[in-house]
Amino acid sequence: MWKWIAMTSLLALVVQAGYPMRPAAVAKDQLPDSSGPQRLADAAMQRIREHDLHGAVLVLSESGAKNQPPETLAAQVDLGVRQLLKQRDLIDGLGKPIGEVEFLGRDVIGKSYVVFNYLEKFERRALAWRVTFYRANEEWVVAGIDWNQDLRPLTRPDSTGTSDAR
Repeated sequence: MWKWIAMTSLLALVVQAGYPMRPAAVAKDQLPDSSGPQRLADAAMQRIREHDLHGAVLVLSESGAKNQPPETLAAQVDLGVRQLLKQRDLIDGLGKPIGEVEFLGRDVIGKSYVVFNYLEKFERRALAWRVTFYRANEEWVVAGIDWNQDLRPLTRPDSTGTSDAR
């Protein structure tokens, strides 16, 4: 099950059953300009790489908190981090994070929805992270962060016909 953290006015933990179906292919000229959101997602994943979960949540929370007092934002970030840490503690067999995060690609739905996929490596297993953005009124906002230890939904056919796995 995916652990979903919605970055709205209050970070709320919701459990979503299953993984959404992959969106249909979008023509290249129909792809959204998502360079701003990708920089933000990359900045958050850099914090994950540095074992700074609080910093990652803060980076993403600040994007949607323009009119919030700093103490409200701080409380929301603390709540989100506590919830993430509780959920991560429930996963057996990961080991410790090794400080490597790999960008896997992005998925889009139309011009207003984009998901950036990352892989965080641990000693024994990996977690898939998804950072989701939605664009309304020409402004991108963080729609959610989720992670999962089940990597199967992110697998794609090897287009080269070869495999690096040995």
